[in-house]
Amino acid sequence: MVTQTVEGYAPTVAGSVTAKLFARGSDTVVASVAASAATNRKGVWTAAFTDIPAGCYRIGFFTNYATDAASWMFVDLLLQTGTYEALEVPTSLMADAIGDYMEATAQAELTAIPGTSPSIVAMLKLLYQLAKHRLTQTDAVLTAYKADGTTALGTSAVSDDGTTFDRGALS
Repeated sequence: MVTQTVEGYAPTVAGSVTAKLFARGSDTVVASVAASAATNRKGVWTAAFTDIPAGCYRIGFFTNYATDAASWMFVDLLLQTGTYEALEVPTSLMADAIGDYMEATAQAELTAIPGTSPSIVAMLKLLYQLAKHRLTQTDAVLTAYKADGTTALGTSAVSDDGTTFDRGALS
């Protein structure tokens, strides 16, 4: 038997709170259990579900005096015993959205070496370009080229005293 404990946020109320789990995009209740207030964490409720299949679910915390949920969140569950945090946006949807963006968005090559605090996208572009495109090195300079193989992207000073090889920052 697998126990999946979900922690979520809802207003503190007098009376009972029921946690209802719904498949994402559905209004059919997958499971419903009594929720309990977490010790010393005001507004945090825990609900222990049993043997729920892995997936992304919408969870509602319902009070005994209202028909609408006091709180709606999402939770990504695995079919293994553990504690899972309910979030406003599920982790699985964030990962899907980021992946879709990265796959669907054509990326232009860098026009220059990024500065000292580049974006993640600029860092990835630089790694890709250094791995894919032409590099040349003399006894004093390493040159990284753009996709055309003739336009320099950046250079780096290099030296070798026979004991230590040293390469400076690309600029």
